[in-house]
Amino acid sequence: MKCSRIAVNRFKETVRNDLASDMWKSHKIKVTPRTVRNYQANLHGGRARHNRLLSEHHKKFWLKWAKEHVNWAKFIWSDESNIEQVHYGYQTVTWMNFGR
Repeated sequence: MKCSRIAVNRFKETVRNDLASDMWKSHKIKVTPRTVRNYQANLHGGRARHNRLLSEHHKKFWLKWAKEHVNWAKFIWSDESNIEQVHYGYQTVTWMNFGR
């Protein structure tokens, strides 16, 4: 028997909805179907780690390095670093994959 992708996705959604409602009925724990989906995919909630703030020592070091390397044409730049100079006190919660 051949199942369509739509039928399979609807079945998975129904199972997630049933699991979420069963958690409420049996344990009085409110769980959304999205949370069930994330746990089935081995994704767990956690706090995102913030990068450290630049210290005065690091600021001086990088300023000195930049002045020594004025000819920027020799370097390849990428925008992969995230450096915070000011911390606003926010906390980010994200879904992370553990153990895969």
